[in-house]
Amino acid sequence: TVDEVVAYAMSDAPAFAATVESLASRRVLWVFGSGAAAEAWLRVTGPSAAARGPCVAAGATAAAPLRAAGLADVTVAKATTPEALVEAVLAVVRRGSA
Repeated sequence: TVDEVVAYAMSDAPAFAATVESLASRRVLWVFGSGAAAEAWLRVTGPSAAARGPCVAAGATAAAPLRAAGLADVTVAKATTPEALVEAVLAVVRRGSA
């Protein structure tokens, strides 16, 4: 026989939606390390996502849900390293989007 076990499960943190909503009136830069994180954010922000500020994604996979949702201001880090992610964030700040 084979027993099925759950090795990995994802769920939103209990305060996630409230935290995202509390930032709605502020201009922020959103940073995503995974597609799952971007999808969770999109579930909370819904149609207002594009007005929430620029997004930085750690790679193409993290950027995919954002682009699929129609967000135009998505910067993708050149590599999935902390240094590349910081460079992408700084590029957005320097151009004045955040």
